[in-house]
Amino acid sequence: MSSPSVAFQQHPHTYHDTKAAYLLPNSTAEQERLAGQAAALKALVGGNVLHTTALPDSPDARFLDIGCGTGSVTYDIARQFPSAKVYGLDLSAIQILDDKPPNVEFVKGDLFELAGHDERLQLGSFDFVFSRLLICGMTDWVKYLKTVASLLKRGAPCEFQEYTWEHYRDGKRVGLEWRWLQAARAGAKKRGLDLDCGKHMAGYAHNAGLVGITQKTYDVPAGTWMAKSNPQAEIMGIDSERAEIGFHLVAQKKMVDQTQYSEEELKDLEEECARTLKAEREGRYWPLIVTMARKSEEQ
Repeated sequence: MSSPSVAFQQHPHTYHDTKAAYLLPNSTAEQERLAGQAAALKALVGGNVLHTTALPDSPDARFLDIGCGTGSVTYDIARQFPSAKVYGLDLSAIQILDDKPPNVEFVKGDLFELAGHDERLQLGSFDFVFSRLLICGMTDWVKYLKTVASLLKRGAPCEFQEYTWEHYRDGKRVGLEWRWLQAARAGAKKRGLDLDCGKHMAGYAHNAGLVGITQKTYDVPAGTWMAKSNPQAEIMGIDSERAEIGFHLVAQKKMVDQTQYSEEELKDLEEECARTLKAEREGRYWPLIVTMARKSEEQ
């Protein structure tokens, strides 16, 4: 049986039928990768996906999970707050599972097109808005944060969980010399993506007029090496070893400006990507930054 990493590379991917810049496919292999990643991230942060506290659990409470993907986080939120109405929004239709909580409703479409126009996404109507890992698709974070703010009720909180695509070991950056990473970052910037959005999120939130901004950072291990000092990281490490290389090969192929390289050079970049990620696995990690904020009472 192929590993998830190999399956992810070899599967004939399909992509979202929108004009959005999202890099990754919506194929079965990608859905499986996302499900594994969701379980691993949940374990990494201690079992409770949300860091925002004192959220209302009442029939008139409304929560929104933007870019909900497989819906796993949407389901978690709904089970934690069974009296609230929880919406999951994504570019593609969500595969409904048998254990779907009754208080969940999925919405297919683009946030920027639906906010304030779809009756389910009326401005100033949400008690909480959440999103995680929009890093591969969001090209206008300023507009995004302002849109989130417009959806929130006065004083209501929001939470964003995003990577910063920088590799570290013992607190020091590594991989700065990797040609594939340089090419991918250059291509992503050309597309309008911010691969360091995690560390920029507080600034985006401030510019959107949000207040009470706080952050918490988790180190995401590239392998199981962190499990000895942090047992919560074990599942994440296993998931990284299985899926990291396949994910990067698919993502960097979409990021790299294909017109700037010959076929041989592109092949060399792919080979270097797989080789360096595997060779540099021990001790390597990248940041997951959780940013919490709220809409002011005056906004």
